Amino acid sequence: MVQFSLYTRLCSTIENVGVHENRLSMNIPNKGSVRSMAVTEKQFSNIKILVGEPRKRDKKVSENQISFF
Repeated sequence: MVQFSLYTRLCSTIENVGVHENRLSMNIPNKGSVRSMAVTEKQFSNIKILVGEPRKRDKKVSENQISFF
């Protein structure tokens, strides 16, 4: 297991990723482990459910989607 919690943030450009990583780095605790990984929308859309069923609020991510809920 790599994480206990996983949070996502959609960024429209790689520059925007840097802005949010900088903001995050200024607000993280001194202890623990915080990691960041940039994933394209195409990569995110290829996620497979290995156990369980999709929830009602889960829906296919399209290339035109601009926000997560």
